[in-house]
Order: sequence, then structure tokens, then C-alpha cells
Amino acid sequence: MVDILMLILGVTKLQALGIVIGMIALTAGISTLSGLWGVLVTDVFQFVIKMSMVIALAVFAVQAVGGMQAMKGKLLAIDAHARQSGQRPQLHSRPRFSVDADDHLFCLYFTQLVGHLVSRSRTRRRRLHRAKDVLRER
Repeated sequence: MVDILMLILGVTKLQALGIVIGMIALTAGISTLSGLWGVLVTDVFQFVIKMSMVIALAVFAVQAVGGMQAMKGKLLAIDAHARQSGQRPQLHSRPRFSVDADDHLFCLYFTQLVGHLVSRSRTRRRRLHRAKDVLRER
């Protein structure tokens, strides 16, 4: 980050280091002060944004098929056709894709990486709890 700031802002290495340390301190301060209340407020804010987008999408989707009555009629027609043919109704197309050896290898390595990271985080948590217990005893 120091190198990037030096390149973009044209500052010295010491000034860039000061900026990075300042950003870290600001972020840590905000995170510490906000705590759970800040998480709650941001979650509510994000929920309102997401729900308004989902509602808008639903309105536009119903309008795109010609209204609620047209959508009901089309769904009833699909259901009637499916019952006559004895098949389940297919309301969406299923993606067709092929998986080759490279994809299997990627999945294998990715799974190993995630397992390794999870294992290390659990080990770190255990060590942290042990250290806290040791400090409490003293």
C-alpha cells in the first residue's frame, strides 16, 4: 500500500507510511466505536435497500409479463399442460455446462485451501482462548 500511495500521490515513503497507519487507526477506531449498534444500523439500512430493490424487481417482472392476471393465466396454462403430459412444469431453463479435469482440480485445490484456512482459524481461536485463560489466572 505504501508503494501504491507513493506512486499515485507522489509522496515520500515516510509520508505514505503515515497515511497507511492513519487509515488503519481510523478504521480501527470506527470499528471499535460502532460495535454492535453500528452493525445493527448498517444491517437495517442494507435490508431497506435490498427489500426496495426486490419489490421494484417484482413490480417490473409482473409488468413485463402483462400484469398479474396475465401471469396467473400463463402459470395455469403451464400447469395444465404439465398435468396433461404427466411432467413437472419447467418454469426456467436449466444451464447446460460441462465439467472437465481442470475444473475438478480447481475444486480440489479450493476445497483444500478453505479447509486449511478454517483449520488455522480454529487453531488460532483455541490459542487465543488459552492465552486469555492464562492471563485471567494471573
